[in-house]
Amino acid sequence: MRSVELTLAYAALMIVPIVGIFRILSWDQGAYASQRSRLQLASVVPARHVDEPYASSRDCESCHPGEYRSWHQSYHRTMTQLATPEAVVADFDDVELSRIVPARRPGTKPRIERYRLSRRDDQFWVALEGPDRRMPPRESRVVMTTGSHHQQVVWVWGGRGREIFHLPFTYLIDEGRWIERNQAFLAPPEDPFGEVLWNDICIECHSTGGQPRISQSGAPSNPRVVEFGISCESCHGPGRDHVEANRSPWHRFWNRNLEDPTITNPKRLSARRASHVCGRCHSITSHAVNDVWEGHWNAFEPGDDLEADGRVVMHPESKDPAHQKVIAEHARVEAGRFPRDRFWSDGAVRVAGRELNDVVTSPCFEGGEFSCLSCHAMHDYESVVDQLDSEKTGDRACLQCHERFEQDITAHTAHPEESSGSRCANCHLPYTTYGLLKAIRSHRVSSPSVATELSTGRPNACNACHLDRDLAWTQEHLERKYAIEPVLLAGHVNEVAAGPRWIGTGDAGVRALAASYMSWAPAREASGDDWMTPYLSELLTDRYAAVRMVAVRSLRKQPGSDDFASDLVEAGGAAADLARQRIQASWLQKQHRSPTRGPGPLLDTPDSFDRAAWARLVESRDTRPLALIE
Repeated sequence: MRSVELTLAYAALMIVPIVGIFRILSWDQGAYASQRSRLQLASVVPARHVDEPYASSRDCESCHPGEYRSWHQSYHRTMTQLATPEAVVADFDDVELSRIVPARRPGTKPRIERYRLSRRDDQFWVALEGPDRRMPPRESRVVMTTGSHHQQVVWVWGGRGREIFHLPFTYLIDEGRWIERNQAFLAPPEDPFGEVLWNDICIECHSTGGQPRISQSGAPSNPRVVEFGISCESCHGPGRDHVEANRSPWHRFWNRNLEDPTITNPKRLSARRASHVCGRCHSITSHAVNDVWEGHWNAFEPGDDLEADGRVVMHPESKDPAHQKVIAEHARVEAGRFPRDRFWSDGAVRVAGRELNDVVTSPCFEGGEFSCLSCHAMHDYESVVDQLDSEKTGDRACLQCHERFEQDITAHTAHPEESSGSRCANCHLPYTTYGLLKAIRSHRVSSPSVATELSTGRPNACNACHLDRDLAWTQEHLERKYAIEPVLLAGHVNEVAAGPRWIGTGDAGVRALAASYMSWAPAREASGDDWMTPYLSELLTDRYAAVRMVAVRSLRKQPGSDDFASDLVEAGGAAADLARQRIQASWLQKQHRSPTRGPGPLLDTPDSFDRAAWARLVESRDTRPLALIE
């Protein structure tokens, strides 16, 4: 028995090192290989540095674990990441993509580019097939990603220095599919958004402490960042002094309730300066006066006055000489389109992600206490999607100042209390900005106005829900309920329901907004949706790819309209026109079986679509070129 025990003990001792060896080998294949892959990526993407006066988010975590966790799960953190399996949500399962590249010179022909996307273990690769298929494809490794919520763009190494280039396709996360990058942005087909260098454009707001360091000599740029994504020091400023001053736990304990001069807390700034922290990225800016960027963009740090820098264009009518210089330079470069591609004519913002310009022109801001933090919280939020303060959701953000409406909301809104028409934001922060292939809330606090729509072209809040009503109906209700002075109405605005009118006569941005409204549940409930199909289908042949994309999304919510080949439709051309005819014919058959009231005079009877009336309406369309710079 004794010998058996000794034998077992000896065997156990032998097993331990053997298991250890297997663990080491396993680690080499797993964690070590993963780390080696990260180091390879880090060697070609913009270099990370932690120089004075910066620290890093890791240094913040030890003393602020709760804030670190809330930030870590936010879309701010994942805005830019190394192309690891955890970061890449786009499909790389042997995907084949192709696009037609227009001819660059007269006498040459367009060419077809074909891409194959693949994954090898924890690496992602793009193979570009040359014009001669007998030649091997040129392969590039995906090194970085931008976006993790609505869309994702992937970046490949350019082959020199640390310059990286985007794959000319965008991945739509919710829909799980790739589209051409030019389809993801609203721009004229003859003037699409061109090639983008992350080092040149995206580094400004999609990283922390970004230094573009672009060379004018033609040498490879050597950009640097403190961290990829928007991290702690983007909002609180460089943190090295703060970390050094608070290493002692005794110091932290005795000074826990005191203001710390070594770090910026946006909550302790004035409303104006707190909003500027967000506006560092969320504002309309200009690079027309930029030469070589050696330091941080605008040298702005949280707590500074953002408006003191002339590169931030607060509104097109600004009298500031620095602003006027920027506008004049852009007017020269963009053929006078600079204001129109970013602003409505009254200075309200019409593109997503530029909220500061609207906030500071809101009447609430004039009181001196209203800021971005009046509604949003970066750490105590209810939803990671919009980061609304957990105590400011629903109507509570507005009722914190407008308490008098809380006791009887319906008396103010003239809508049932639980309806979408009684939600403050739907009337006072309507969906009149555009981005990410959808309508997005304006951040200029305003009230519904027929006069404003007539003067600016911006859809009014009432008809964003009541798409089946014309402007005369809206004006009558606003006059009766709120004593708003009526204005003279004539022509289409007095005859045609808002939804069809915006699609028929609006510019490309307005058409995209109208199509987006038709997938919005409150609008479909208020207006009914059985009349929308023919109007949405008319947008399948729109000359703007983004407008077609938004129309396809809304059409998918229409019964019986989800069986067409959306990829062909989004490309436009004859396939889109055939789809339009088929969808309208199918709709007409269903209308015979289920009659409905249509909006305005365009549907002469419950079961016919008056194409002649529609053609006359489209003759009034605003066809000026438009490129909404998101």
